[in-house]
Amino acid sequence: MRTEMQDITADMAPDMKNNNPGIQFREIGTSYIYNSMDISTDYRNAQLFVVDGNIQAFIGNKKYDLQRGDFADIIKQTFRLSHISSDARAFLLLQTDDFMQNLFTQKPPFSPAYMLHTFNYPVKQLKPQDYAIVIRGMEDLHQTITQRVSRFTQDIIRHKTQIFFLEMANLLDKEEARNMPECSNKQKKQFADFINLLETDICHNHTVSYYAKCLHISPQYLRRIVKEVSGDNAYQLISKFLLKEICHLLRGTHLSIQEIADRLHFSDQAVMSKFFKRNKGIPPLKYRNEQR
Repeated sequence: MRTEMQDITADMAPDMKNNNPGIQFREIGTSYIYNSMDISTDYRNAQLFVVDGNIQAFIGNKKYDLQRGDFADIIKQTFRLSHISSDARAFLLLQTDDFMQNLFTQKPPFSPAYMLHTFNYPVKQLKPQDYAIVIRGMEDLHQTITQRVSRFTQDIIRHKTQIFFLEMANLLDKEEARNMPECSNKQKKQFADFINLLETDICHNHTVSYYAKCLHISPQYLRRIVKEVSGDNAYQLISKFLLKEICHLLRGTHLSIQEIADRLHFSDQAVMSKFFKRNKGIPPLKYRNEQR
């Protein structure tokens, strides 16, 4: 295991910072030492592909032992690497929320069911015949991100990132689809609309009845759709999104517990603290202190 650590942002080339304010590429290898890092404040999305060796990572407070061929797709979660073997080589892409939201303004390549499943199970073992697709896509992005700034650099980066995610969706989403129950296109569309509403409205509304009303369906029907498409019940899914937002505010801001409770429309601080402890197992202040 490596003992010396170095912050990956400290030696970032100036042209890299200017080229891509919303995306970064890092290679983990024999000549590069990676520091334990939490990307939750700015870079809340990441893809890590292990080419060789072994890497230990914490994703959303859960430890994963990654090996050759493992692909971690991290969506808006805490992410840090704790141990790297001496023979490890891996590629890492980091993106901000704004970059990802602007990347696919109409139809994102991954289905809501895939996104939800990946949030719960972020690590996937790729087939050997698919390694080259991932490596080629990441190396191509690396070359583009680090090239000299030109008139169309930003457009080229965005275009190549779109191609990379489309290729990954072609590999990964169809695998997840085999494990999902059969649902009608109408149900999938309603579930996708529900997920989109959770992304935009979770800070203000936490009830099944609110989201059902927005979708013009009954709460009972929404519960049935969510169960059939995702395997979760609707309230559990709302709680996951709400918990994710609380964790983000605890890690990435200096807001007090009361201010976070107010921002997320809890009736008071005690109610939010009880909700957080029930789902995380520790009080919010202890969680914040452990993350810093």
